[in-house]
Amino acid sequence: MQKENIHYQVSLAEQTPFADNSFDLITVATAYHWLKWDAFYREAKRVGKKGAVVAVWSYHLLSCTDKKMNAIIQHFYHDITEPYWDAERKYVDEAYKTVTFDFSPLPGKNFDIQLAWNKEQLLGYLQSWSAVQNYIKQQNASPIDLIINDIDNVWKDSEQKEIHFPVFLRIGRIEK
Repeated sequence: MQKENIHYQVSLAEQTPFADNSFDLITVATAYHWLKWDAFYREAKRVGKKGAVVAVWSYHLLSCTDKKMNAIIQHFYHDITEPYWDAERKYVDEAYKTVTFDFSPLPGKNFDIQLAWNKEQLLGYLQSWSAVQNYIKQQNASPIDLIINDIDNVWKDSEQKEIHFPVFLRIGRIEK
């Protein structure tokens, strides 16, 4: 549901219709690794006010407090799906530390999103991975099939497990 007091706009991050010096804060959530960084920098500098803050963030691989389940997640990510991730995924794994970010640095911060998930929620999330979709396109089968028996052995259908998403944040200020 859209709110009347919010302006909704779809555009490339590197080329927006906004006026110069429009924003005090510019954010990019879980997408900075897809941008053309130099073009984004120029656009952010154009639409951001002097001293505006640019905050980009994403999250690392999820983990589970159940050690057996966490081992399955690690195996699935590193041993099964890793070759199927797009090249840009490495920037997420590196917490955006190796990307171009030409803004005047401000202290970053790490967060942890904690959730209680059932097995169906985990499987739905794994199914959403682009690496899983790439695997399916190339292999005509789901890589989840390779771990589903292991998951079923450690996770009852009605059970909830604690899931963590470590979030990293990179922040900078626009100088003009």
